[in-house]
Amino acid sequence: MPEGRVKMASLFLILFLLACGRDAAEDTATEFVNWYYVQIDQKQALPLTVGLATQKLQRELVTLQGVGAEQRRQGKKDLTVRYTLDKSREEEDRRYFFFTLKVELPQGRSIEKKLLITTIQREGKWRVSNYDEYDVPLQ
Repeated sequence: MPEGRVKMASLFLILFLLACGRDAAEDTATEFVNWYYVQIDQKQALPLTVGLATQKLQRELVTLQGVGAEQRRQGKKDLTVRYTLDKSREEEDRRYFFFTLKVELPQGRSIEKKLLITTIQREGKWRVSNYDEYDVPLQ
């Protein structure tokens, strides 16, 4: 086999193996956290949801109708948001993902929250079916 084809076949095999090792449920939960909590963009998060999560986002979007995208960007420009996936748990047809979210505010203050993102498989795709956040008590 010519050297170019060997390299191409090797590259294809590596990409295939990497794709197989990905966790679609985790990817969906992480993408949701990024759009909803980091980018603060409910419209981008909406297609990742089903059921109760969709209803929650739709209610928020109605509430935010008078607030433009530029106003939301201004409100978050002084914030730094970071998150880590702490653990996950699988039960029957659902996967639960537990994140820690840290929001760094101006003047060196910060807020920490725990997130629970529930995913479920619908029509062959993982979607967020619910999400909750909990304040971490100050120490």
